[in-house]
Amino acid sequence: WSFWINYHSHTNYMGIFYTGTGTSTYRLKFQNTGQQIYLEASGGDLLLGDLGTDIEGTGWHHILFNRVSGTVKTYLDGNEVDSVSRTDTVNSNGNTLYIGFNASTSYVIDGNLTNMALWKGTSLSESQIATVYNSGKPGNLSSLSPTTWWKMGDGDEFPTIKDHAGSNNATMNNMDRNDIEPIVPGS
Repeated sequence: WSFWINYHSHTNYMGIFYTGTGTSTYRLKFQNTGQQIYLEASGGDLLLGDLGTDIEGTGWHHILFNRVSGTVKTYLDGNEVDSVSRTDTVNSNGNTLYIGFNASTSYVIDGNLTNMALWKGTSLSESQIATVYNSGKPGNLSSLSPTTWWKMGDGDEFPTIKDHAGSNNATMNNMDRNDIEPIVPGS
């Protein structure tokens, strides 16, 4: 996973994304502070990455999780900041993927997300991670073949968020035309 975030203020369980139903759910969320990101899976909450600093109210940041042979490495603004052993598999099982949301309207993220990309079954090299970070400005990820890539504001037309890597277009919910922001990190 890779995404850019401008995290305005923190409340526990702020959702980055959520998918699933019933006991088969997956959530990527902030918990405790704007520093720790947890993956909640059917087996409970697992610390996925400690950013090493609280990013609440500090502007745009790039976060990337890269799994290599059962180890998830966390990158903040192009630098590796954490690694944990994780072998869990996230599978939406055809359920809707919600961005900026954690299964309840009480946990909608207070901030902005842009350029969210997912690579399924692929680990990125250090060089590729540097390409994704692009010296602090979202760039063209086409050469890295993401499974899904939502630019979220760059060429989108309400109510569709275009998948620039495949055919997984998203539909905006609880949003209107004015929520599409062309302003991105580094601009």
